Amino acid sequence: MVTGNMLRRQRFMHYDASFDRPNRNCRTHANDQLISRLKKLPLQSRLEMNKKIMDRNRARRERACSNSDEVSDVESLITIEDEEMDDIRSDPDVFAAAKPLLDAATIRELNRANKEDATREKEARLTLGDSEWTLEPDAILTKIDATQLNPISFPPEMFFTAKHKHNFPLAFFTPKNLSFINSNLHKNAHEDKKYILNISDMEKKIKGAKTGPSRDEEMTVLDWWKAYTNYHAFESSRSMSPENNPRALFFKSHFNFFVNQEDSEELYDIWRPYEAKLRQRHYELDMEFDAAMYANTWMEIKAISASRPKQYAAKENTYQHVYPSSLSPFTLATGTKTSPLVASDAVREVTRLGTRTQTTVDFPSYRTVELKLEQRTVTRKSVSSTTASDCATKDAHGTSIYARYAEAPTPAGTITYTPELVFFPQSGKRN
Repeated sequence: MVTGNMLRRQRFMHYDASFDRPNRNCRTHANDQLISRLKKLPLQSRLEMNKKIMDRNRARRERACSNSDEVSDVESLITIEDEEMDDIRSDPDVFAAAKPLLDAATIRELNRANKEDATREKEARLTLGDSEWTLEPDAILTKIDATQLNPISFPPEMFFTAKHKHNFPLAFFTPKNLSFINSNLHKNAHEDKKYILNISDMEKKIKGAKTGPSRDEEMTVLDWWKAYTNYHAFESSRSMSPENNPRALFFKSHFNFFVNQEDSEELYDIWRPYEAKLRQRHYELDMEFDAAMYANTWMEIKAISASRPKQYAAKENTYQHVYPSSLSPFTLATGTKTSPLVASDAVREVTRLGTRTQTTVDFPSYRTVELKLEQRTVTRKSVSSTTASDCATKDAHGTSIYARYAEAPTPAGTITYTPELVFFPQSGKRN
């Protein structure tokens, strides 16, 4: 903005000293009624009238230079308010419409005012006060020990972004993602606020760089385990008193609750969205840790788990009950059209055939497993329900599979099946 003792409209629009003559005959603002009418005119109309007034005033001055006869007083311009002048110079469309009605001096003054504003804003960004930062630690140089994990550091921009209520996804705190963020800060700053990181744009860059999961829902249980300790360290570092920081204390209890559950790893795919929801609710409501509410949440998670069908995975010469998440990081795929083994009401017998083991298993409700994978076409030999050696095969990606369950033995030929359930080896060589 242009500042000074003189009003902006007096600097933008031409001002003539003859306006101050005590015996001057007012032409534009002749009476209060006319002034009221002029104020009600649209901006475009007032600019057009001012253009005509400036043309007439210029003609008067020219006549005064060539004619000794007394020339009548110049006309004063119709008032254009400061806010309207700001709109003209800040909005390109408004300026384009008004430009033909403005004289060269006014256009020059508008451009000068814009340059002043741009310079002032740049200086303000460069002189950001210490009060804007939550914490501004001195740089600490670290000697790298090849036998230890690389130290984790959080750039000041992350603290500044979090202070302004922009919450980072947990996925950003895996070691590789933090390293990527530190190395690419110059690409992730918000366009208008250089010290606030653009989280949405950063998410896209992490996804493109493939350094790790860019969103919480993409995290495996291993990713979550790596990220939560760094997330808690970040929240603790936002305060000068990490041990007594209420937010850090909340996240210590919050994360420990999910980590310390006996079947935490097996139920990860169920509790992950609950954890994210509780974390977001804490930020929105400044909610403290409520042990009773968390206990009720875990009871709900267990109820969902109990309603899901159990699945089996090959482990050496036996089979064990597992859930989809515990097969991670292997791709989970299944088929409803192939069956080297026969489904029964229970795991009822194990028969040793030489060095191989063949069993019948219970699989009454496996079609309810919540998986979304593409259909695949395979060609294989016909197998019977009693030939254990035919239980081992490979899918289209070359991954070893020990069993596909369905309601009948597999016929020979080419089969197109919808993935629903497949057993992967838990030990031994994986192809």
